[in-house]
Amino acid sequence: MLPTLVTDVFLAGMVNGIRIDFNIVVFLVVLLIYFTLLEGFAGQSFGKIAMRLKVVRIDGKKMSYENAAIRNLGKCFLLPLDLLAGYKLRKKGFLRYFDKFSGTTVVNLNSRQQIS
Repeated sequence: MLPTLVTDVFLAGMVNGIRIDFNIVVFLVVLLIYFTLLEGFAGQSFGKIAMRLKVVRIDGKKMSYENAAIRNLGKCFLLPLDLLAGYKLRKKGFLRYFDKFSGTTVVNLNSRQQIS
C-alpha cells in the first residue's frame, strides 16, 4: 500500500482521486520545521524578532521544541480551523487554539503585553 501511495504522490500527484501538489506538502513541512526549530530554541522566528514579539509558555518555563511543534501544527496545516477555534476562546486570552493546546502565548517585548 505505501509504495503505491508514494508512487501516486510523486508521479501522478493523486491519492484516491484527490490531487496533491507535492510542492505544497514540502513547503508546509519545511515551514513547520522552521517555526519549530526557531521558536523551540529562542521563542522567536525572524519575523517575530523584527516585530519584537516572542512566544512564551504560560507556565513560565523555558520554551521547548515540543511546545513549538504543537503550536505550529495548527499554523502550518490547519490555520483556518485554528483561528476559528481561537476566536471562540478569545475571552480566555488566546488568539489561536493551538496556543491554548500547547500552553503558549505571544508577548510584545516592547510592553511585555500578551498578544494572543
